[in-house]
Amino acid sequence: MLGVGIDWAETFHVVALGRPGEGVVQVLRVQHDKPALEALLEQLRALEPDPGEVRVVLETRHGLLVERCLRPGSWSCRSTLT
Repeated sequence: MLGVGIDWAETFHVVALGRPGEGVVQVLRVQHDKPALEALLEQLRALEPDPGEVRVVLETRHGLLVERCLRPGSWSCRSTLT
């Protein structure tokens, strides 16, 4: 399983990647633009090819990154925000 925590910002995001038993294994700074977000998703697919084994937590429910993650073929995403 791959855990992905995303600290949301308007121009860039800080992304922490982790695995059970290992904790955070990598921290990335990702620009808030389509090429950078697509590169992040490719990197996540390389680390965990099974979408059912990726858990994403982010602090917003709108924007380019959320829209891309919710697109068919991406991971199963649910908002926990009300």
